[in-house]
Amino acid sequence: MDIILAYFAGPIGKVELVATIASIICVWQATKQNIWTWFWGTIGVVLYGYVFYEVKLYSDMGLQLFYFLPLQFVGWYWWMCTSY
Repeated sequence: MDIILAYFAGPIGKVELVATIASIICVWQATKQNIWTWFWGTIGVVLYGYVFYEVKLYSDMGLQLFYFLPLQFVGWYWWMCTSY
């Protein structure tokens, strides 16, 4: 357990921990078919984009911001339009 806590001790590790928790909540909300899944997914995508930028993984950051982030908004929009 100390190894895991040591990994998340730095500033980037804390952001990554929050991104991981947001992504887990996103998946949990999706299983409940709750619209809040899109909010938590967006938080996770943005935070992971920041983490990838800080560790200089620019192609992964690009995937997050130019592919996954727009899909969060498209998914939310479709959810709103098809919910009765």
